[in-house]
Amino acid sequence: MCVASGMRRDLTPFSLAEPGAAIPEGVCGAAVRIPASGVGTFQAIARTIVWPADAPDAELSAIVPIAHKLCDLVTSAVLADGAARGENTFCAPGCNFCCGYVVAASGAEIDFLLTVLAGLPAAVREPAEAFWRDLQDELERKGITVLLDVAASRDEGWGALGDFLQTRGLTCPLLDGAGRCSIYAARPVTCREFYSLGPAARCIALDTPRLERPMSFNDVLVNLEARLGTREARMWELPTIAQHFDRTERPTFPPAHIAEPFAALVNKSPISD
Repeated sequence: MCVASGMRRDLTPFSLAEPGAAIPEGVCGAAVRIPASGVGTFQAIARTIVWPADAPDAELSAIVPIAHKLCDLVTSAVLADGAARGENTFCAPGCNFCCGYVVAASGAEIDFLLTVLAGLPAAVREPAEAFWRDLQDELERKGITVLLDVAASRDEGWGALGDFLQTRGLTCPLLDGAGRCSIYAARPVTCREFYSLGPAARCIALDTPRLERPMSFNDVLVNLEARLGTREARMWELPTIAQHFDRTERPTFPPAHIAEPFAALVNKSPISD
């Protein structure tokens, strides 16, 4: 394990090195290798997570941009693999029917999204925050209990929330006037991993076939949180993100304590051939 030493700098610690890149002195690294699926064009993805040896302690959410980059690499490979088998996605810019789904995120992503929200222009941030606070108040008045954990993709509370949003015609408040995501580069793993193999009408009906993936980075982030013990290891529903607005407890860790178990979890993720 690499131990930070010397003068600490105020920087975002993690980045990705290309395969075969030399790791310079004073930089720590954790290798990530996602095995090939054995189908079509999807080949192994190898990268190294790097950070300065003197980087300061970081919140768990600091690894989320790395998870997003790796997730996008897997997505590109899976899309190419699907196209080689004749499985083409119907998703395209401006199509946002899935933005009315109940999207869930790990605790690390919730903290990351709160940081992203804080940096948005007030004209975007304030209406979104007001939407979520009003929604949380209404859900509490109606007694809708929302529980979604990593072992169950749907339960009564999740279903009740989905039905509530659908019947009210509510969608993500971060869509802009053209119906596009205003935080697209920072969108959650759940959004990044969803690709429909059916037309929009099937998305609306909630019965669209989806592009299969060899792994989910939601599992990686939730299991990482369980290892570090930062909070209850589960998925949190974004429509109820207002419950996290006033949360101030965000423990920090040496970067190695985040990156190394994260890489280990990615490397042992199950692969579907």
